[in-house]
Amino acid sequence: MKKVCLVFNPVSGAGNAAEELEQIRAQLLDQVDLDVQFTSPEDSAGALAKQAIANGAEMIIASGGDGTISAVADTLIHSDVPLAVIPRGTANAFAAALGLPTAIEEACQVILQGEPQQIDCATCNDQPMILLAGIGLEANTIGETDRDSKQRFGFLAYLSTAVQQLQNLQPFEATLDFGDRQETFQEVLAITVANLAPSTSILAQGTGQVSAQDALLDVTILTRADEGEVLGVLSASYELFQAALQANPAEHPQIQSWRTAQLTVTTPAPQGLLVDGELLEQTTTTRFQVLPRSLWVQLPIAEDMAPVS
Repeated sequence: MKKVCLVFNPVSGAGNAAEELEQIRAQLLDQVDLDVQFTSPEDSAGALAKQAIANGAEMIIASGGDGTISAVADTLIHSDVPLAVIPRGTANAFAAALGLPTAIEEACQVILQGEPQQIDCATCNDQPMILLAGIGLEANTIGETDRDSKQRFGFLAYLSTAVQQLQNLQPFEATLDFGDRQETFQEVLAITVANLAPSTSILAQGTGQVSAQDALLDVTILTRADEGEVLGVLSASYELFQAALQANPAEHPQIQSWRTAQLTVTTPAPQGLLVDGELLEQTTTTRFQVLPRSLWVQLPIAEDMAPVS
């Protein structure tokens, strides 16, 4: 049987972790040689994945939130070992972006009956980036949303925090260097650079369709509106949501977007930086580079799945 390691985060999500683990065991134990490893403050998801590779794992399953999944994925970039996912987090953005099921039984069926496909990854300041990075509003919003609120209210917790952040958010100047040209913007509220993003990642939707297999990053910039922060951002957010639904670029005076293989963002003053849900130190320079087709992911068989986006 295939040698599979399950990296299980027991504190992810709001469900009963013990019951969820038993459901996973019941689905997989008779089908694969399953080694279960639990994350802890001493044993990170990335470290467990690295050890699993050393032990000869032929597939690694990440079960937890997007932080757990990203940490395992980081370890598997440029390897031949595919990543499988059983999402148990609050947002489950990675699963949503790839059309992966969130129900445990269905997720296990993808593991057993799916097929590996290659998707793009990226780097942010030379560190792996699987999903997206946010500078400004998104970094402040995620950083200020506490775990209890996320577990109780899910996406609504982020929305509530975003509205609060807009009351005190200071617009900033930013220069975007695409390698062959530079553009400078005043009164910036948010910059989002996405490798992979579901439609619920509103601030990433400027291009209308974020693809995981086009060897390009999708860049969206949101600037200040004359009518005030909250109303302006709500108006722009609605347009971004429509852009994602219709797979067309957003058309709004506060929004600009591009696709690029590389990008450097510089700001006069340090700004908050969020990468794959993790809040990093404020910085004035952020560099991005796409890594085409660098990660194998176990996905539903072609005839059962929507196109990877």
